[in-house]
Amino acid sequence: MNPTRTRRRQRKRGSQDQSGQMRDRPERGHSRYRLVWIAFVALAVVVSAVIIHQSRQSLRQSPPDAVQPVQAAGLDPDLADMIARYTNEVRADPADARRHAVLGAVYEANQLWLEAHACYVNASSLDPDDRTWAYHAAVTQREIGDAAGALTAFRKLAVAHPDHPALQYRLGQALLESGEHEEAAQAFHRTMALVPDVAHGYLGAGDVKIRTGDFQEAVDYLKRATEIDPNDSVAHYLLGMAYRSLGEMDSARRELARGVGGKKTFLIDRWTDEASQYVVGVARQLGIAADHIEAGRPAQAVIVLQEALSGHPNDINVMNNLSIAYMRLERFDDAQDILLRAVEIDNQAFMTFINLASCFLRMNRLDQALGYSDRSVELGSAVGRAHFTRGRILTGLGRYEDARAALTTAASLDARNPNVHLILGEVCTRLQRYAEAKEHFALGAKRIPNSLPAQVNLCLLSMRLGDLDEAGTALAAAQQLAADHPQVVAMAAQLAILQNP
Repeated sequence: MNPTRTRRRQRKRGSQDQSGQMRDRPERGHSRYRLVWIAFVALAVVVSAVIIHQSRQSLRQSPPDAVQPVQAAGLDPDLADMIARYTNEVRADPADARRHAVLGAVYEANQLWLEAHACYVNASSLDPDDRTWAYHAAVTQREIGDAAGALTAFRKLAVAHPDHPALQYRLGQALLESGEHEEAAQAFHRTMALVPDVAHGYLGAGDVKIRTGDFQEAVDYLKRATEIDPNDSVAHYLLGMAYRSLGEMDSARRELARGVGGKKTFLIDRWTDEASQYVVGVARQLGIAADHIEAGRPAQAVIVLQEALSGHPNDINVMNNLSIAYMRLERFDDAQDILLRAVEIDNQAFMTFINLASCFLRMNRLDQALGYSDRSVELGSAVGRAHFTRGRILTGLGRYEDARAALTTAASLDARNPNVHLILGEVCTRLQRYAEAKEHFALGAKRIPNSLPAQVNLCLLSMRLGDLDEAGTALAAAQQLAADHPQVVAMAAQLAILQNP
């Protein structure tokens, strides 16, 4: 028999098992190859997983590099030098969280928010247990425009650190902005509990009550805020809004006038205080100080301006700004001293004399205030603020005709200032110059349309002068602001009688 044919038949037929069933003959060489291949693949997967894990561990263990400015060109030379200095500090020990945070403070103090945020994220990743870095990462996250992300971060941090008043207040403000009033109120109450002698918690709680229509409770909180900090412009403004909604117009007028131009402030933590020392460049320092003053943080402005003055001891502009910060703190003697030093350096600077006049006006030393004011007008006859300050002093002295003249000049030089027109309207009313008073209240109402006193006075003067159409327009505006206010209701009845005699 041909053995080749026999092998072929065997491959085709296969073989029988003990039961007589046909089964395929195992191909031993191919099976071994398949087993080796599976083992190799399994080993490769294991090795790859180990390599990836080790790579990830290495990445996590590799400290981040120093954050560079997004736009280095055009930076103030002093700021660029400071960034370079603290960048080198980070590179000398990139695993040191505090070094990243200090670089972040340099960026934050100079309002380079994106870079500051990246630094604080690095610091927090290196030292997750330090809440300061995580907190400032959230603060700067909000500044770069990620309000939702910042709110999430504040919420998480507030749970972990319920004893952090600045954090609780930031959380409350973020919740207030997102319309979550009940949770915001809880955060503000925690702030009050942690720092009962600080105005911020009461201000926030009062703001919540205004937004939810509980005006009497708002008054209670906001009065406490103004008692703690009489210079908090925002508290005065909100208190005026609450009084207006309750129909207490005299109180509303007083508080709203004190709150014009105010900006909300935040509680300052230890690290923010430290960051103030990294502000550089006189222009930047003045800008940051101005922001502090406008936001009701004059003490922070003093820190910045004193640092600026140490590097530029004869800078009249720095001295004048420092005097304003001192006056906001009611440190009138310090303001007077720095301004008199400025006069010794340059006795032709009208702004110095305007601030001296304002300082003595705040101290109610009106005769001396008027002397400095007269000098400011001599030096700055085209400056509206010089005439405005003089008009306020003359009003305090009861010299209404002279006050009217000074304020009229101020209005012509600085028509954008609504306060000039509102005060001038009151002075003209005292002088029974009703048509003139009406014009000024109309201008004031145009620039501050939500000013109920402006709309009320405009309506009353329009009725007095027989201009019923304008009276009706002013009344409608007043009704939109406070329809149930007794004076608004009375004006509506009076105008109806005039229109239908």
